[in-house]
Amino acid sequence: MEATTKTCSKCTRTLPLSEYRTQKTSPDGLRYECKDCQKQYMATWRSENRQRMRDHEARRRATMSEEEKARKRELDLARYHADPSVARDKILRKKYGISQAEYDAMLEKQGGVCRICGGTNGPRILHVDHHHGTGAVRGLLCTNCNTGLGMFQDNPNFLSQAMTYLLST
Repeated sequence: MEATTKTCSKCTRTLPLSEYRTQKTSPDGLRYECKDCQKQYMATWRSENRQRMRDHEARRRATMSEEEKARKRELDLARYHADPSVARDKILRKKYGISQAEYDAMLEKQGGVCRICGGTNGPRILHVDHHHGTGAVRGLLCTNCNTGLGMFQDNPNFLSQAMTYLLST
């Protein structure tokens, strides 16, 4: 009789086989840890090894031929046009650690406007503002406010001095 469940080596939960990814080298053809544990491990690894991943990607791109680069752009564009919401969700998760649903909830909480000036950014989406040191998301900003904070290098002292300057002139 063939098994229909398996126990995860990390969380020790007994789960259906569909909750495990394949692995050719294991006796049953499945990984030892469940998809959830593997996903959690990879998220931790990625956050701890960001620079290593960037360096690897830069080396990989440097060795790509122009045809490979063109093909990659073509595939990326096709993937985006197939379902822009999936691509947007992936970008938000990768860059800021939030989902499209979390972005939408933030947007609703802010009333659909910039957290600083109350503007809407026209037909464009609001930018995700985040702390460049910790990566913590602070809110959604219009292009002008987001650019302004960036120009002041997110430095409260610079912003305070600019405010003093504006008030004195």
